[in-house]
Amino acid sequence: MFFVFFLVGSVLASFYLYLEVLHSRQHRELLLEGLRLRVEYPHTQPLLQHEQEAMAAIIGRVGRLPGVEEVGLRREGRGEMELGRGDGRSIQRRSIPLWYPDGDLQDLQVPLGALTLGVEAADFSGILAQSGLKMISIVLILSMVAALLLFGLFQLLVGRHLARVASYSSSLDLSNLETALVLERGLGKRADELDHVVAALNTMRCTLKKSLALLREKEREFEAIVTHSSDAITRFDEQCRRIYANPVACDRLGLPLEKVVGRTQEELGLCRTISQRIDMGIAEVFICGARRRVSYETETPAGARCFELLLAPELSCTGEVMSVIGISRDTTERSKREAFLREAFSRLPVFVSISEIESGRFLEVNDTLLRFSGYSKEELIGRSSVELGYVSAADRQRMRMVLEREGCFEDLELEIYKADGTRVTCLYFGELIEVNGSAKFLALGLDISEKKRIEQDRTNLERQLHQALKMEAIGTLAGGIAHDFNNILTAILGFAQIMRVKLPAESPLCDEVRQILQAGNRAADLIRQILTFSRQGQEALRPILLQPIVTEAVKLLRSTLPATIELEVELGSDCGAVLADANQIHQVLLSICTNAHQAIGNDYGQISIGLREITVDQEIYGVDGKAIESGRYLELAVGDSGPGISPELRKRIFDPFFTTKGPVQGTGLGLSVTLGIVSKHNGTIVVSSEPGEGTAMKIYLPVDENALQEGEAGAP
Repeated sequence: MFFVFFLVGSVLASFYLYLEVLHSRQHRELLLEGLRLRVEYPHTQPLLQHEQEAMAAIIGRVGRLPGVEEVGLRREGRGEMELGRGDGRSIQRRSIPLWYPDGDLQDLQVPLGALTLGVEAADFSGILAQSGLKMISIVLILSMVAALLLFGLFQLLVGRHLARVASYSSSLDLSNLETALVLERGLGKRADELDHVVAALNTMRCTLKKSLALLREKEREFEAIVTHSSDAITRFDEQCRRIYANPVACDRLGLPLEKVVGRTQEELGLCRTISQRIDMGIAEVFICGARRRVSYETETPAGARCFELLLAPELSCTGEVMSVIGISRDTTERSKREAFLREAFSRLPVFVSISEIESGRFLEVNDTLLRFSGYSKEELIGRSSVELGYVSAADRQRMRMVLEREGCFEDLELEIYKADGTRVTCLYFGELIEVNGSAKFLALGLDISEKKRIEQDRTNLERQLHQALKMEAIGTLAGGIAHDFNNILTAILGFAQIMRVKLPAESPLCDEVRQILQAGNRAADLIRQILTFSRQGQEALRPILLQPIVTEAVKLLRSTLPATIELEVELGSDCGAVLADANQIHQVLLSICTNAHQAIGNDYGQISIGLREITVDQEIYGVDGKAIESGRYLELAVGDSGPGISPELRKRIFDPFFTTKGPVQGTGLGLSVTLGIVSKHNGTIVVSSEPGEGTAMKIYLPVDENALQEGEAGAP
């Protein structure tokens, strides 16, 4: 503010200096003009008359005039007369022409010379030096006067109100928030900055009042919550001493508040181990600023109880840990429930696992899963199911896709591999659950291998029953027709034999009769097959060795098969005896080899025949759906390099009267009769074939354990 006033004074002083300079110039001009008037005419007469003494006297008088520093006279045609010379100071000179007027001629003036007058020209620095004190005085006086005036005006208009605002602000506290700040200014309705300050202070007072009321309300709520909480709430300092405890905490200790505050855990009666665990947790919170949990069990007046203590930091405005808040909760009932659930979880009849969604790593498994899989808990926890080979990667990906799409899945059949490599079929249920704030995969599995086996057995039994009923119906029909046809055929063959006997040898009808007999014999063979199929021909079974029968059949096949088909035979030497009919086994082998020959046709091919004794330790299902039991069996295998059989045809090749050949090549009874014979021998047939890969038929006949190794070999 003083700078402003000083600036105003400086401007006024500069203006005064300007006036002094202007006045000095005007004074010099007036002085020179006065000198001109005083010396112009008095000099002319002596100058005209060339009176040296008079001119010298006049010049002397002029030089003594105030302000004259230099006088010079220049005469026409004569020298100059000078008086005084400037000593380096600033001199302002003026040359005055001298004329003498002619009395006769008024307009004629005679030039006599020129008078030069020099006066001192005061420069700016001189004027400034002469007027400096005046200027400084003016500036100081004006500044002081203006400062006093402005200070008085400021004090009148603003200062006293600012003092009022300062006094109100310093006296404002939480006890006098009801009093508003009001200034009596009388400036009209227009508000200025001071009014804005007052309004802001009053707004802040109202806001502070509301905040204080809200804070007090929250404090009452907090106090009510802490006081009536079922948990024990405590504050600890850095020395692990209790600096606050709610009523529940005091009741658990059986001490009043004044005996709880300021004491450590051991001083309050807790055992050393529990006290050290709690103190260590408090120290970690002070150091790390993070929450900690401490679980412990202690004796109380109500008996042994379990507690969980949550330790949380209480931070200052700078982020430093001021104290530690401890919330202790009685978890006795929860621990009992958790133990019960843990026991139930372990003993569930289904196997349960909790794993991560992304990696598939196991987090928890129950005992049922451990017993089922053969893995230990240490082998499972932390490793994925795919890594262990428990499930395939494809099944794991399929589960994950269904889980991400629908959030859960039910009745999902998976192939599970145990620790010993055994593969079983399991039914799985899965869904997403939340564990500690993150999504996990809960899976429940059930071993349905036995169920699948029972269903397969039931399906096989149903198929066997259906096959038996069908075969019984067809057998009954075929048996009845065979008997009737056999009666007719007996008459035909009988009369044909009579005709052959009565006809002479050279009779042309002998050939026709022989054709009739051949056709009748073929028909008789067909009837025998039908009767065998219908099981109406029952032959006694006896222990026999199959090697001689297979050898005899191979001899017959070598003579009948074309040269384009190679026959390979591999017979085991240590095969046991079986209960069988030699003729029917011979018929079965020839029937299967005939089908192999027809499958190869006229192409080059190969038929292989093998016989060996094996031990069956798992169920083998035949084409009739019947499973053979574990034990010793003879495996009679016939394979060919034909075109193979499609899965659709494999289901029907043993049906009666089903054939893929023409009406001349087959009747559709060969394989049906073969299956009937093998079934009567308590055996089964297994067929494996794929289009383009040939066909292999394996006949399994049980070894007679009671027969001698040198069992009787019957001739076909």
